[in-house]
Amino acid sequence: MINNIEKESLKNCIGCGICACVCPKKCISMELDKDGYFEAVVKGSCIHCGQCVKVCRKYQNENETEGRFAQHIYVGYYRDERIRKVSSSGGIATAIAKWAVENEYVVMGAAMNSNGVVEHIVISDKNKIKQICGSKYVPSYTVEAFSKILKYKKVLVFGTPCQIQAIRKAYPNHENLILVDFKCFGPAGYNLLNKYIEYQKEENKSNITWINMRSKRRDWLNWGIEIKFQSGKHYFKQKQFDLFGKCFSTYGAVRKDCLECLDLKAKSFGDIRLEDAWSYMDYGEKNDFKMGLSQISTFNQKGERIVKALGNRIQAESVENRKVEHEISSHSYKKKLMELLRDDDKDLKSIVKEYEKTLTFAEKLYYRLCFLADYNPYVYSKLHKIYKGLKRKHSHKG
Repeated sequence: MINNIEKESLKNCIGCGICACVCPKKCISMELDKDGYFEAVVKGSCIHCGQCVKVCRKYQNENETEGRFAQHIYVGYYRDERIRKVSSSGGIATAIAKWAVENEYVVMGAAMNSNGVVEHIVISDKNKIKQICGSKYVPSYTVEAFSKILKYKKVLVFGTPCQIQAIRKAYPNHENLILVDFKCFGPAGYNLLNKYIEYQKEENKSNITWINMRSKRRDWLNWGIEIKFQSGKHYFKQKQFDLFGKCFSTYGAVRKDCLECLDLKAKSFGDIRLEDAWSYMDYGEKNDFKMGLSQISTFNQKGERIVKALGNRIQAESVENRKVEHEISSHSYKKKLMELLRDDDKDLKSIVKEYEKTLTFAEKLYYRLCFLADYNPYVYSKLHKIYKGLKRKHSHKG
């Protein structure tokens, strides 16, 4: 098994980077594959120690990938409206990060660097927390940050379920390690992001200085992409009209392995899971859907203590008496779209146009209905529940 790892890239690698962190010879590097996702590649002389196999999810049995069920579930938001407005959901991640820094934890989270690459960084200053706020819908490079976990006495890590599962597996004995994951159905690849950045630079004749991949400038449900340019131009389009938003949010340009994820079900290896509270749009005030709500799940006493410690920073209400939405709605693999994105000679605008010609009438109708529903949170919520019911019924018959 280890000999095979030495000879080739780790097939179906989830890109968490933990294998590179634990490798004593540092002969594993993370490189982008043909679709723009990080994968582990062995370089140099492997000593066959087996450390990479011990922490890699693909070599674990089913019991080792199950995690824990949530103990308590809340819906809430950060009381500071300025922070809540610029957050992807309700701003709970920022509240947790600020609490952690105040209690002498270093915080590791994803930030986009000046080269347009998302990477996990280490933060110990509250003023720098804003760098990791908001969603980044492409994979993060984790090796530099995650390899330092054992160097710090108190660490809090935000990451995807697969990243958090890998950290738990690699560092099971770290006493002051807090792990927070979030619900996702997989990131877009850098093939899409790089083409999108080139398209925007060409269209606006200027370099990009700042990008928000999930701006709530309109509202939480109908988010969009917001960009600032060196020239002073300011861009915003709702996800249905933006090329990146169309490919990622509408059509679902996500690699196949993410759609078959073993780590994202009703369980988690983290202490806390954060996600959009789409199923609780009737919570609180009528306009809460414009500002964003977070579903907060705690998986052990540590997670519960942290939520309680946030105190008056957040508004949170237990929803354990209601039906909890655990599993994420997935979609089919968009093979044709992913293939088009691999073509270096095609620009993003022509790729989207070519892909849309392949859509059936039923698919076009479905996307149109989703588009209309996004303008009314109550219609969206109702259709969401109907869809969930039909899906459960169909699964039961199957």
